Amino acid sequence: MAARAPRPTAGPSSSMQNKLFEGLRYFVASSITSGDRSGLRELLNGHGATETSNVSSAELVFTETEDFEGSESMSTSAHKVLPQWVHRSIDNKTRQGPEYFSPDPRAIFSTLVICSDHLPPGDLEAVIAATRAKGGIYRDGLSRDVTHLLVLAPAGDKYHTARKYANQTNIKVVMANWFDDCLKTQHRVPERLYEQAIIQAAREHEGKPPPTDEEQKRAQQVHLTVKAKHFYNALTRAATPPLEGQSSPSKVRKSGVSPQEKQVWEGRRIMLSHTLSLSSERRQMVELEIGRAGGVIVHPFESSRDIKKEETAGEIEENVRFELDFANGGEAKQSARISDLYRTKDRYEALRVLKGEVDVLVTKYRSGLQYIAALRSNYSAKRSNRTSIMVGTLAWLFYAQTTGTVSYPTEQLLHFPIRRGAVEGLRGKQITVTNYKGPTREYLKKLINAMAGPRGNGPEAFSAALSKNISLVIAGKLEGEKIRHAQDWKIPIVSHLWLEDTFRDWIWCPLSDPKYNHWTPNLAYNEVSPGCRIGDDPAQRLQNEMQVIKQEMIDIGYDADEISAAFKLEISTLEDLLEPSSSAVEEVPSSAVVADGDFFDEAMENLEEGYPGDEEEEQQQEIVPNSSPTKTLGLAPGP
Repeated sequence: MAARAPRPTAGPSSSMQNKLFEGLRYFVASSITSGDRSGLRELLNGHGATETSNVSSAELVFTETEDFEGSESMSTSAHKVLPQWVHRSIDNKTRQGPEYFSPDPRAIFSTLVICSDHLPPGDLEAVIAATRAKGGIYRDGLSRDVTHLLVLAPAGDKYHTARKYANQTNIKVVMANWFDDCLKTQHRVPERLYEQAIIQAAREHEGKPPPTDEEQKRAQQVHLTVKAKHFYNALTRAATPPLEGQSSPSKVRKSGVSPQEKQVWEGRRIMLSHTLSLSSERRQMVELEIGRAGGVIVHPFESSRDIKKEETAGEIEENVRFELDFANGGEAKQSARISDLYRTKDRYEALRVLKGEVDVLVTKYRSGLQYIAALRSNYSAKRSNRTSIMVGTLAWLFYAQTTGTVSYPTEQLLHFPIRRGAVEGLRGKQITVTNYKGPTREYLKKLINAMAGPRGNGPEAFSAALSKNISLVIAGKLEGEKIRHAQDWKIPIVSHLWLEDTFRDWIWCPLSDPKYNHWTPNLAYNEVSPGCRIGDDPAQRLQNEMQVIKQEMIDIGYDADEISAAFKLEISTLEDLLEPSSSAVEEVPSSAVVADGDFFDEAMENLEEGYPGDEEEEQQQEIVPNSSPTKTLGLAPGP
C-alpha cells in the first residue's frame, strides 16, 4: 500500500507541542528514502523524541514496508508504523494509535479515516467492522481528520460539507462501491474513477452538460503512483540487454547515477551470483553502478586461478539447456543435471556468505549453495541478534538505487529470487492479456513467461493473439473484442490478481475464486500497485519450502555433503570439498549462441514517455478461431 511522503508541517506552537513526543525512542528504517528520513527526524526530534541507532531499543519503528533491514531484531513490544503517524499526531496534537498506521499490506485501510453519508443500516455496520479489521478508523461524524467519505449519491449534509472544504482538507469523496472493491480484491484500489463518478452524478443532478470528449479521454488515461513508476523503471534497468558486443554501458543507460542513488548502499558488500549469467559487459555495467551507489563488490572467485569472474558464452549456453530440460518436466527433468563448474562456483559463493563477507546476495533462483547459506545464516543471525544478509534480484537492486531506499526483497514478487522450473500445469499453455496498458502490461508478460520457465525454441507462454488454443485470458476490464470471443469460446477470464497469487504460491490457483472474477466500471486494475509479498509470513514460507529445495538440488546433481555443509554453516567442509576440484575445472566450450540469463528478457522501452502503441496493439490483437494463423475474424495481426 502506497504511503504519502512526509510533507512540510508547521512547527510546534507551544511548549506543550514541543513535548508531544517526549520520552519516545524511535528508529527510522532504510525502507524510507534518505530525504524523507531526514524530514522525519527533524519533526520527531523537534517535538521531544529521541532517535536510537539500535532497532532493538526502539518503541516505534518508522518503515514503508512490513519487513525491513534489521526487522528481526525488533523488540516484541515495539510497533512498526508508517511515516503518516508523525503528521497525524502533530495535526491532532496527540499521539495516534500505532495500530492504525501499520505497514502490513493486509491492512488495506491503514492510515485511513473513513466516514459515510446515508448508507443503509446493514451496510453501515459492515463498513464499520471491515474498516477496523483492515487497519482503518471509522468516524460517525465528519471530523477534520476524515480522509474518505463514502456516499451513494451527491446528497446529504456530510457530502455538501466535504465538497465545500475539499481543497483545504484533501478529503476523497467516493462512491461507496470503492470500499466494496477494496475488500473483494484485498487491495486499496485507486480512488480516482470513484471520485469522478460522484462528480459526474452531481453534474447531471445540477443539469450541467456531460463531459466533453477531451475530458473523457483524460479521465481514461492511466495514472501510476510514483512507487509504481519506480518499480517499472527498475524492471527496465534489470532487463537483460542485447547480446554481448551489441551494446555498451553508455547505451544501456545514459543518465548516470541519480542523486537518490549516490550512497544508498552505504558500504554494504554486494555479491552478484554467477546464477545471473551476466555477460562480461553487463556485469561491468552493474558493478559500476553499485560502486557509484556506495556499494562494495565481492568477487567470490579471486582465490581461484581457474575460474573466471564472468560467465563464458559456452557456460551460459549449457546452463540454459539445463534450465530448459528442468522446466520441461517428465524424463527431461529427471535427467537434467547441472555442470561441475556450476557447483564449484556455488561453493565459492557459499563460502563467502558463511565467512560473513557478504551483506547482499543478488541471485536468480531460490536454489543453490549460496542461497541456502544465506537463508541459514539469517536464521542464525535472528537468534543471535545479528544483521541478516539481504537476498534479492537485479530488479530489486535497481529499485533500491532508483528510489534511494533499501526495502526488503520479500516485499515484492519480482524482487526476490524465483523458484526453478515452471509452475505445474502452466508448461505448454498460452495466456493472453487484454485491457492492461503500458508498463503494467509488460509486467504481466514478465510474470507469465517467468512462471512458464525458459521456452527454448518454443512459443512464449504469453501470447498477444487470442485463439481457441489459448488457455486463459487476463483482463483488466470485461470489454472489447478479445473478451467477447473468449466468452464465446468458453476460455476462462480472470484479473491479474490470479497471476500474482499463482506466481507467489508457485501453483495453479483456482480460477473460480471470486477474488479473481471481480470487475466494476470504476475499478482500474491497470492502476493497482503492482506485486505483493512472497507470502503473508515470508520467513515461514521460505522455511517451509527449504526441504523441497534441498531435494530438488540433490535431484539435479548437487552432493548431499555440500548441501548439508551450507545448511549447517560448516565452512571447513566446503573448503575441503573445494580443494580437489579447484585446479581441475575445465572451461565449457564456447558457442556462437548466447542466451539471455535473466528472466526479464525484454527491456521495457519509453517508460517515461508512455506507451503510445498500446491502444493500437489492443485494437489489432489477432483473434484466431483455431491454431491456423490464416483464419481470422477480420482483425489485423497483432505485433
